[in-house]
Amino acid sequence: SGPAGAVITNPALYNTTVTGLVPGSYLFRWTISFANCTSTTDDVIINIYDNPTPANAGPDQTICSTTVTMAANAPSIGTGTWTKVAGGTATITTPGSPTTTITGLAPGTYTFRWTISNNSCPSSSDDVQVVVDPVPTVANAGVDQSLCAATTLNLTANTPTTGTGVWSQFSGPAGAVITNPSAASTTVTGVGTGTYVFRWTISNGVCPPSSDDVQIIIYAAVTSDAGPDQTKCGTSVTMAATAPTIGTGLWTKIAGGTATINTPSSPTTTITGLSAGTYTFRWTVINGACSASDDVVITIVSGPTASNAGPDQSLCLATSVTLAGNIPALGTGVWSKISGPAGAVITNPALYNTTVTGLVPGSYLFRWTISFANCTSTTD
Repeated sequence: SGPAGAVITNPALYNTTVTGLVPGSYLFRWTISFANCTSTTDDVIINIYDNPTPANAGPDQTICSTTVTMAANAPSIGTGTWTKVAGGTATITTPGSPTTTITGLAPGTYTFRWTISNNSCPSSSDDVQVVVDPVPTVANAGVDQSLCAATTLNLTANTPTTGTGVWSQFSGPAGAVITNPSAASTTVTGVGTGTYVFRWTISNGVCPPSSDDVQIIIYAAVTSDAGPDQTKCGTSVTMAATAPTIGTGLWTKIAGGTATINTPSSPTTTITGLSAGTYTFRWTVINGACSASDDVVITIVSGPTASNAGPDQSLCLATSVTLAGNIPALGTGVWSKISGPAGAVITNPALYNTTVTGLVPGSYLFRWTISFANCTSTTD
């Protein structure tokens, strides 16, 4: 039996050749006969195998995983098997499958061989290289920052142990220049007021990159003007700070006795509960990381200097007189004529020792009044 076409070269020769064979299974019989005796026979099976399908292990692969799926050709003749030729530990799940998975891989380079065999025929082999890239270091862009009127800022991310990092500006005003984008710690110039987000991305081979963002807010600078110092009578005062154009203001007491700031955030708040003495109040304007302060001194007094108009005077036929009031230590004085003949002229009413002209015989009453702020005036 067997495929057609086989030719026994010399059927009577015990070691004849047979030609014209093709792949398949042949059964040949050797028969020995003599005279009228019963012949003896014996059979031999000859199997002719075809060459196996040429092996193709598939393209080289670079992965970021502990598992890879192979992509060899399925043999039409013969059977295939996978073996590991080089690399670390790995488990070939189904060695006879051209598309087997291989698990347990670690970062590194592996070589796997796909071999197709068909019995006694020479095997066909092909190798494929699998490169396993390590997962990149998890990115950490550092802590968020709040800065005041900065034109340069510092970025401080983690240095990757696996992969390489790069900085990029994710959002914020234009004009920022990252000095060294590939350095974990770098400066950024050309920044101004606004909110910036910078991204630190660590990449390695085909692995998904790891990214982290840092937010940096740059606030505009502020100024503070608490207003002029004040000296006055009473138990309350109205402040006169300049309202901030940006940011918010806050009054605090720095020195002095008991006091109640009624509206601490108002530049013109009233402060009550004051007693005689000196107080210092601070007006602080805050805008994020920016702040500015200015102090104002409030002096509470009991009243102006007590008025003393000087001694009464009796003159003979005088047409002028020099008054002798006291010089105010606190407040300002003014002379006024209360009674007496008409025609008297006070030369300089604000001068404590002014002259008075145009006098005629008679009795005059002049008053020296010292006034200050909201205090009750004193007179003599």
